[in-house]
Amino acid sequence: MTGTRIRTKRGEIAVEDLQIGDLAVTASGAHKPIRWIGHRLVAASEHADPQAVWPVRIGAGALAMGVPVRDLLVSPDHCLVFDDVLVPAKHLINDATIRQEPVEAVGYWHIELDSHEALLAEGAPAESYRDCGMHAFFEGAEGWGMRVGDKAPVALLAPHALSGPRLHGVKAFLIARAKHLGARRQDDPSLQLVADGQVLTPVAIESRRFTFDVPEGTQELVLRSRRSVPAHWIAENEDRRSLGVRVSDLRADDVAVAMTDAQLSQGWNAVEPNGSERWTDGSAHLPVCRRLSFSADWFLGYPVEPVSEPMPVNVGESFARPVLRLVANG
Repeated sequence: MTGTRIRTKRGEIAVEDLQIGDLAVTASGAHKPIRWIGHRLVAASEHADPQAVWPVRIGAGALAMGVPVRDLLVSPDHCLVFDDVLVPAKHLINDATIRQEPVEAVGYWHIELDSHEALLAEGAPAESYRDCGMHAFFEGAEGWGMRVGDKAPVALLAPHALSGPRLHGVKAFLIARAKHLGARRQDDPSLQLVADGQVLTPVAIESRRFTFDVPEGTQELVLRSRRSVPAHWIAENEDRRSLGVRVSDLRADDVAVAMTDAQLSQGWNAVEPNGSERWTDGSAHLPVCRRLSFSADWFLGYPVEPVSEPMPVNVGESFARPVLRLVANG
């Protein structure tokens, strides 16, 4: 994205300042001429699924010692190179050293060479653009541009690891590194029942069963908690739902509310296979009543917010190893 520095023969150059013909230094150490540069400003706030285009921030040192050399922001589908596989950034998120950031808008850049290569972006091996007939969608594209039909298909630098053991291995390495760098998780879900903005105190708690008296005249009742994505912190897990707490035996004014009830529409994940439990997404709307009770369960491992201030997202215009190897933390 805008501001990212790419290693070239003439030095570390911000992507927006690159020129056609510049010699990019690849992860293998080769010098490859830049043939095409494309840019696109994405209005995430107007996107049908904003999260699908929010940038992923890879913190300095998150991949290996000094890799990247400073925070690197890439699009969710942009791949990094690990050993002999390509992994999209969205599959590397661990909510600690690698996070996705909500933004209103973001400027993404693409650099194309003669072949699909691992460029060094802030010192981290990230894939170059591989033509898929999308040149016309970029603003101010320079280079061979629309002559795309004259080019032979470009082979993938390496296969994608989108699921399975290879992806799990990469995730395990990065989760271990995050812990090595001090990342931690908390067990407390910070469960709250909020009535029209007022946090209510339970009148009873028995074995994770909560009972509340709700003020008369309440218009909105929301169950709030921290949330976590299992796939982000368990290497072998591919469940990418945002999970708050798991609710069962919900009762409004002592009347049982089925987990499939239409009143449970906002802020809820799908009903669990057993039909009696349902996960919130961290902010779940509940039927308004005078007395509410439910049982709740949760897992160990809600992400802790970072203590350091991240580099700002720019929407305007040490040294890496050749390819990241999954070895012990350094």
